[in-house]
Amino acid sequence: MKEGDPRRKRRPPPRRKSLKGALRDSTPRSAARRRPHRPASRWEWWKALLGRVILGGTLLGLLTLVVVAAVYSQLAKRYDLTQLGEMPERTVVLDRQGVVMGRMHGEDRIVVPLSEVSPWFIKALLAREDTRFYRHGGIDLIGVVRAITRNVKERRIVQGASTLTMQLARNSYPDLDDRSFHRKLVEMMLARRIEASVGKDQILEHYVNRIFFGPGLWGIQRASQVYFGKHASQLTVSEAALIAGIIRSPARFSPFRNYEGAVRERNDVLQRMLSLGVLTPEQELAARYEEVVLCAPPAFESQGGYALDAVRRDLDLILEEKELQDGGL
Repeated sequence: MKEGDPRRKRRPPPRRKSLKGALRDSTPRSAARRRPHRPASRWEWWKALLGRVILGGTLLGLLTLVVVAAVYSQLAKRYDLTQLGEMPERTVVLDRQGVVMGRMHGEDRIVVPLSEVSPWFIKALLAREDTRFYRHGGIDLIGVVRAITRNVKERRIVQGASTLTMQLARNSYPDLDDRSFHRKLVEMMLARRIEASVGKDQILEHYVNRIFFGPGLWGIQRASQVYFGKHASQLTVSEAALIAGIIRSPARFSPFRNYEGAVRERNDVLQRMLSLGVLTPEQELAARYEEVVLCAPPAFESQGGYALDAVRRDLDLILEEKELQDGGL
């Protein structure tokens, strides 16, 4: 076919790119793959708000806790710690031959050093009342959580969170005897102050001499004498567990009034000692089946008699009233 021939086919003109295609070709691929921005969903908005509320509440709670601790720490400083070791004792009246005629004034207590207390009683006491005594600073936060968990599980109050130091503070200062929340906070801060100022063994010694063990009985020495007729250093595992078991409710679990209840509490203490590794299974079994032999209260507890009346009359003239009430003469 010759050039210029009308039958020769002509090439079609190139197609023009549309504006949309041109823009697509000029746009980077990365930008093309981007999804269009969508506004946050309502759920995401509420989730963010909830996070801010939780964070704000946590910070507010921590701030409140710091302020409350600071305020009650100042209130705890008002208490004189020397009062921990000031424990009233009864005055013992002897005749010229040295025979006991009677006791009067004060509380029926004989203070003894910790070295003269049976180690079994100390172990039973800690197993019953404060297993973490040597590991906390007056307030046992782990014990608090454990007590709350158990009480919720049992749906009743079956376990407290008071440490031995908190109990010592409560029993040493009469104004801490009520059950208000304010009192509890003061007691907790005072326990921390006691722990910072007094050694653990000294706290234990104050505790075992001050605590109430039954009607008219204060301190481990008098409890040992009245219940078992022996010195506190001579208590067996079974006897030590029984005395430790009545601390929470001496009137309810006194072996003189409720023998079965006292034995039940003793067995609970023995089981705790076993679970903590304080006792071997053989020791626990032997103590559980040991016969409990109780002694009657001493006969010289009577407050009467002309001779004692004469002594009281003369002492009233010689001594101040507080000296008479504190006893220990």
